[in-house]
Amino acid sequence: MKRISFTTAVTGCLLLSLVTTADAIDKSKTGAPKSVAPLNQFDPANLPGQGGLNSLGSKSDPFLPQNIYNPFPTLPGTTPGVPNPLPGTYPGTGSVRVTPKVVPPGQQPSPTAHRWRLGVMSRDTETGVQIHEVVRNSAASRAGLEPNDTIVAIHGHQVGLVNGDLHELSREFEAHADQTGMITMLVQDNRTLTLMNITVQLDSRFSNIDGSIALLNNQRFPQNGIIRIELQEIVRQGAAPLTIASKEIKNFNPNISRVPFNLEYDPTQVSHRGEYVLTANVINNERSVFKTIQTYVVNSQGQGDGRPVAMQLKTVRPSYDSPIQIDQDAQIATIVKWFNEYLGRPPTDRELTAWLGQLQRGYPLQQVQLELLGHNQFFNRCNRDKVTYITRMHQLLVGKNPNQNELDYWIGRYDAQGGIRREMAREFQDAVGIRR
Repeated sequence: MKRISFTTAVTGCLLLSLVTTADAIDKSKTGAPKSVAPLNQFDPANLPGQGGLNSLGSKSDPFLPQNIYNPFPTLPGTTPGVPNPLPGTYPGTGSVRVTPKVVPPGQQPSPTAHRWRLGVMSRDTETGVQIHEVVRNSAASRAGLEPNDTIVAIHGHQVGLVNGDLHELSREFEAHADQTGMITMLVQDNRTLTLMNITVQLDSRFSNIDGSIALLNNQRFPQNGIIRIELQEIVRQGAAPLTIASKEIKNFNPNISRVPFNLEYDPTQVSHRGEYVLTANVINNERSVFKTIQTYVVNSQGQGDGRPVAMQLKTVRPSYDSPIQIDQDAQIATIVKWFNEYLGRPPTDRELTAWLGQLQRGYPLQQVQLELLGHNQFFNRCNRDKVTYITRMHQLLVGKNPNQNELDYWIGRYDAQGGIRREMAREFQDAVGIRR
C-alpha cells in the first residue's frame, strides 16, 4: 500500500472543504432552492429518542436513556404509552361520569341513632345475625327469641354480612322501627330451621319524664311562644348547671291552661351521686317571659316519684342595665331635677335642707328617689291611674315606654302589692339595678 504523508492528507481535506463551501455560497446567490434546513429549528417530531410523534417514541436513541422526554406523561388511572384523555375527562374532573357508592338500605345515619335495643348478645354471619344470649325481661325475651336463633332480615332488609358488607342490626332498627319501637323481623328457628315473620316491640334506650306546664294565676301563654324544658345536673353550688337533656315545644295552643310534655334522656348520663333538677321557661321574642317558680328535684335516675310532674311558671321580671352611679357633687342638682320631673315643681328650701341633712347622715340618694316615686303628688300627676303610673315610672327610670310583656308584669306586681306605691317603686328600683 502507498503511504501518504500526514501533512498531505490534512491539506487535501482543507481544500475540499473550501470548494464545497464556495459552491454552496454560489448557489444561494443564483436563487437556487435551499436543500438544507436551517440550524437550531425546533421540530418536536425529531427529538432525540422519539422518532416522530406518530410513533409515540417507538424509535429510541441508543445513546440516550429511555423516556428522557415524553410528550404524553402518564397520569394516575391512565395507561403508559397511550395519550391522555382530553381536558375535562380526567378521572374525577370535568364531565366524567362517576357512579356514586350506594348506601345499603337501613345504613343511613339517623338523628336518633341507637335509640332502640332488642336485648341480645349476637354475632354477624353470612346468613344473618345469630343470637348467643337473650337478656332477661328484654324485648327479645318477650318476643320468644332463643339462643342460636338467627335474625335474617328487618322489614325485608338483610342483616349480618351481605356480600362482604356489614349490615348492623341496630342501624336497621333505627331505620325501620316506628315511633313506638315496633319492628318486623324474619327469624330462623334454631330447632326447626323454619323461617317466620315476628313483630317485636323494641325497648327504648332512653328514659322519660312526663309532666305538664301551667302559668301562675291562670295566665295565658304568649302567641308564638316556645316552651323549653331542661333536665340539669347541679355540679356544685355557685356554678352553672349542666344540661343533661332538653326539649322545646312549639306551635302549641296558647289558649289551653296546661301544656303536656315528655322529656327523654339517656340514663347512662346520670350518676347515683349526682343532684338533678327539672326546670322550664317560656321564650317569647327571644326573651324569657315565664320561668319555673322553683326547681323540681329528681332522683339520681333523673326521675321523680313516678307521677307526672306538674310545673308552674311565674312571670319573669324584666331585666335592665345597671344605671351609672351619680357623682356625690351632683347630688343636690339631682334632687332638684327629680322634684321637677316627678312632682312638677322645684323643692322648697325646707325640703331641700331636710334632704341634704339626711344625705349627710348617710341617707342613700336612691331613698330620696324612692320617696318621690311613691309621693302622692307624683300619683296625682299620673291621673291616679296605675297604667299611666307604671308607664311614667318606666319612662323615667328606663328611658323608654314599656312593651306589653313588661307592662303586664308590672301591673301584676302593682295589684299584688295592693297598690302600695312605695313598695312598687322599691321593686322597680331593684329591677333596674338602682338598689344593688
